[in-house]
Amino acid sequence: MYNNIKKYNEFIKENKVNAYAKANMLLLSDIDMSKDDKSMMVQIMEKLYSNLSPKNKKEVNSFLEKSEVKLSDIINENFWDKLTGRVDKATEVSDVLPDESEGILKKLLKKAGQAMNFIGKLLKAVKEWLSNIITDVKEKVAGKLNGDSKFVSAVKKVANEDENAFVKDLKTSKTVYSFYKKDLLGNILGNMKKGLGNFFSNEQKPIPESFEYVTNEGKNVLSTFIHGIEKIPPFSWLHKVASLGEKGTGKIIEGLSFVTNKLGGPKFVLPTIAVLIGVAFEYKIKGTIKSGILSVLGDAFTGGFLSVISWIATFIAAVIAIDQVAGGKIIGAGDH
Repeated sequence: MYNNIKKYNEFIKENKVNAYAKANMLLLSDIDMSKDDKSMMVQIMEKLYSNLSPKNKKEVNSFLEKSEVKLSDIINENFWDKLTGRVDKATEVSDVLPDESEGILKKLLKKAGQAMNFIGKLLKAVKEWLSNIITDVKEKVAGKLNGDSKFVSAVKKVANEDENAFVKDLKTSKTVYSFYKKDLLGNILGNMKKGLGNFFSNEQKPIPESFEYVTNEGKNVLSTFIHGIEKIPPFSWLHKVASLGEKGTGKIIEGLSFVTNKLGGPKFVLPTIAVLIGVAFEYKIKGTIKSGILSVLGDAFTGGFLSVISWIATFIAAVIAIDQVAGGKIIGAGDH
């Protein structure tokens, strides 16, 4: 590896850079050099990770998943101790959580002996909710589409107008659907685990709870935890993507492509069947399965995250329905 590293003066003296080198250069112009060495290294490693192929990302995620002990080594138990020791007082002076969610959080904290254990219990609850919400939305949307004669007619019309383009989009959809089916939950939870681990590894400095801070939620140990989570991936960027729903089907699909790629899946465009998927999005169905665990993870989870997960479930139902109308030759009944 070191043979490929050149000093700046050596680099600029070269007359040309071969095509392979150009294609594999990683530009670091957006790295904030004013930060400390640890911060810069984190930025560089994140950039390296984001430029990996989906296959290599999957291998890295698998390695990290098996290396839980490494994450526990960097957990800062100081903030964990503050959270567990002061959560009762914090809930007295804070309205950041509803009563049900406060009870769930306290129960999780009581059962968890340390931060890593707490993160594991939190992710287990989230996994169960995600699985249920995806199934709930998918079944509701499928039911609507199956009884929509206009949708069936629209599918047949698009398929007849340009069969090759129609089949191409369905094949792309199958690739995306396969990723959702096999890797979506695992990759979401992997990102959450990494983000929560990083949160606890940093020094958090909440001000001691007292009634004078009731109107300033940012100065409460509980609020520091809740609002801190909202600022870490995947919550931070999912919340931003959710706003694309206000700009129509094209933007939703663009947002789903972005989210899918960020989670290790393929980027995609669906120029031919986008209008058909738009019919499903018009139903604007959200899962009705509730859980107090949602509020524990903040507004970014209950707002942006819920919207994106509902879109993914709607997308799945739509492409399955489109394929069924077209004869089930691409996705196939076995994959439903």
